[in-house]
Amino acid sequence: MEKDRRLIHTGEYGEVGYQGVGGELWYTYEERFETPAESGARFVNTYKAQGSIPPEVIAQGEDAVKEFAKLAVDEKVNADKEQRRQRDEYKKQLRHPMEVDYQGILLKGNLRSADGTLLSADLLEPLQGSAAVAFNMFSAMSGHHIYSGNPPYFTDYVIESGKGLLVRAYHEAKKRAENPEITRLTDRLNNQSD
Repeated sequence: MEKDRRLIHTGEYGEVGYQGVGGELWYTYEERFETPAESGARFVNTYKAQGSIPPEVIAQGEDAVKEFAKLAVDEKVNADKEQRRQRDEYKKQLRHPMEVDYQGILLKGNLRSADGTLLSADLLEPLQGSAAVAFNMFSAMSGHHIYSGNPPYFTDYVIESGKGLLVRAYHEAKKRAENPEITRLTDRLNNQSD
């Protein structure tokens, strides 16, 4: 696939479009779909493909051109989808173990974020609980991101923020442990269906 040209897709989303550029026939493709993010936001995913049609394929006629473009698009888009699937799966599995000494109490837990929009700290010891904070467009505009690099890893900012989340998870878990009746009632009320 040629990447030297930046063509604007003129067809419908999900359909191959064709353009004559510089005496060559080019195909373009763009597919968009939305997926829910862990934070409740929505991601817009875009897959694109483009390339020139070889003269020998053009000489075989319109059906050959369409078949060539369809195969080229399928190959590129399927590879991109698989790459995204693998990256998403990697991020879902990514954990950063942490220990925080808080007022003489050693807190142990993990940081996680399935999609880069919600940072969660899971407290594992001495109590169990979790706390989370959403990262959004404004976080990104201020230079704060959950991930960096390829493959993705947690940024230093997130690791530092995670310490405070682990402390917050500890406080919430401690309140639940100190008020078991309220905790049980809250759980029962939240699990009832109307």
